[in-house]
Amino acid sequence: MRRAIVVMMSGQGQTVRDISSLLQVSDDYVRDVIHAFNERGFDALDPKPSGGRRKRIGEQLRNWISRDRQDVPRRLGPDRLLDLVADQAA
Repeated sequence: MRRAIVVMMSGQGQTVRDISSLLQVSDDYVRDVIHAFNERGFDALDPKPSGGRRKRIGEQLRNWISRDRQDVPRRLGPDRLLDLVADQAA
């Protein structure tokens, strides 16, 4: 979920520093996520393999990110964006 938020915020023109500050992650993590998304597309948003069943980002969330990636900042503030992404994942 956090990787999807990073990609959306980057698509909205937020800086790496702003994204890392809001999500409380390192600048390197944000850069890695953005580079991975640019190289592999939506597959980069899938969780890294660990024990148990593999989880994948749903088609509905994938479509929502694609459609709203550019115009979300005009409609939503950062707090509402996080709520909306969390609702889509549930």
